[in-house]
Amino acid sequence: MLNLNEIEKAVDGLTADEKRELHRYVEESIQESVVTRLPTRSHSVLDIAPVQLGRVLQAPTANDDILGEMLL
Repeated sequence: MLNLNEIEKAVDGLTADEKRELHRYVEESIQESVVTRLPTRSHSVLDIAPVQLGRVLQAPTANDDILGEMLL
C-alpha cells in the first residue's frame, strides 16, 4: 500500500485528463460508500416510543398561556 507522500508524488505526475479521471473515480467511490451506509428504511415520529412527562400542573383554560405553562 502506498503512503500519502507516494500518492501525492504519483498524482503530480499525471496529466490533466488523468487527474480529472482520478477525481471522478474518487468522487464516485465516496458517493458509493456514503450511499451504502444510509438507512434502508425511513422512519417517522410514530416510531418514537411515548414518554411520560408527569402530571399537568394546572388545567389550561381558553385564556392561558400554554407556552408559559410548559416552561415552569
